[in-house]
Amino acid sequence: VPHNINIENGPYGKPFLRDAPNLYFNLSHSGSKALIIVSDSEVGIDIEYVDPYINYWEIADYCFSQEEFKLIENQQDRFQKCLKFFELWTQKEALLKGLGTGLIGDMKNTNPHHFNNFPPLNETQKQWHLRTFIESNNQYVFSVAYKSFIKKQFLYDVYSPPVTRRPLSCDQEEK
Repeated sequence: VPHNINIENGPYGKPFLRDAPNLYFNLSHSGSKALIIVSDSEVGIDIEYVDPYINYWEIADYCFSQEEFKLIENQQDRFQKCLKFFELWTQKEALLKGLGTGLIGDMKNTNPHHFNNFPPLNETQKQWHLRTFIESNNQYVFSVAYKSFIKKQFLYDVYSPPVTRRPLSCDQEEK
């Protein structure tokens, strides 16, 4: 066990362990919750408190594609639209964090919904997987972007309140 853990930052600020090239991690926090995820390949995570009073349209206008706008608009009521906004936001941020660019990346053209396509449209889609989880009381949403399979138990152990699993699609089987 090393006495010192050497954490450095990549070109866009993503932290990594200098002395452990095959160990990847990512952090996120919102409100009273914090998450950390560890993997043997690149990984990104984002958690958000679902604030039903947020003006999500202002943020979405800057960061979301027209396709994503439609996904939000197709929801039944204001709360469901707000929840869909946070689902999309956490997916997008987790993916950009996993890629190492964070919010510096191309927000509007990084569309997590495209990861539902089969067959994949490009090499990035072949490599990355997305999963979204919603706390049972709908107060928090978090998403994970990962390259290799992460055990369900790990996510459930990290996030102690009960969660409802809400995958992006059913086209990827759990292993």
